[in-house]
Amino acid sequence: MTLNPADPEQLRARARAVRRSASALGSLDTDGLVVRADESTWCGPTPQRCYDELMALRSTLRSTVDEMIEVARHLEAQADVAAQDGGTARIVLS
Repeated sequence: MTLNPADPEQLRARARAVRRSASALGSLDTDGLVVRADESTWCGPTPQRCYDELMALRSTLRSTVDEMIEVARHLEAQADVAAQDGGTARIVLS
């Protein structure tokens, strides 16, 4: 996505939105799911496989939250650059 000219307030607003989403995902009770995944509450071929899949999904979710926080930081840094040069820089978000 390319924004030109770069609007620092638009970039900061996007960073805030990404942080809110990351916070919402990070507050999910994934630990509670793993704790409750025992032999009486499993889905799939075996209880162990269910547990392993839940652990993998929890790890993926945590990594995604971390990546979202990095995206927000990147947007904030780009906003700072855009604010310094009066919004004339071409900002590329990857």
